[in-house]
Amino acid sequence: MTSPEQNVSADKPTFTRESALKLAAGGVLAGASYLAAGFLPQNVFYVAYIVVLIAVAYRDFRERRIPNRIIYPAILVALGAMFHFPDWGRFPGWGIALLGGVSAALFFIVPVFIYGPEQAGIGDVKLAFFIGLIFGVSRYLYWALLVGLVSTALVGLVGILLRKMSRKSLLPYGPFLALGAIALLITQMAR
Repeated sequence: MTSPEQNVSADKPTFTRESALKLAAGGVLAGASYLAAGFLPQNVFYVAYIVVLIAVAYRDFRERRIPNRIIYPAILVALGAMFHFPDWGRFPGWGIALLGGVSAALFFIVPVFIYGPEQAGIGDVKLAFFIGLIFGVSRYLYWALLVGLVSTALVGLVGILLRKMSRKSLLPYGPFLALGAIALLITQMAR
């Protein structure tokens, strides 16, 4: 028979070799993206971000979840690159990028607290953080979020009008959020 103290200690998370390797790999990835952002054009990162957003949108549409194995490395790359992009002149790019990531994530965490994680997913919060890191606090971030919100509302409205959906139907939000970000990234690349 085991004592309650033994059961509690068995439930404690431990820092394993695997978690140490993941942490080290994450640091290497963020460092490599920081170094690469110093000499690669910004559009190279934009293309990589678009690929990630397409993968996230596809997985969220099919499985109704945003996989951590895609979004976490993307966040690490954006964190490394944020020291070079976005560059808003007299303001440090990393501060603008980090503030954009945090503000976008906070915007999307409110529904999680209101409706619960079953109705509003944490994956959307992570995706919003990633998108906020890309655009920083700027009109591009707000336009990307607005395109995502409006396109979700339009698809929901059309679905209700065609009687394919009800007001209680759940749409995966990731694809629409990714659509807004992709549209603004393409706009940025065309400039």
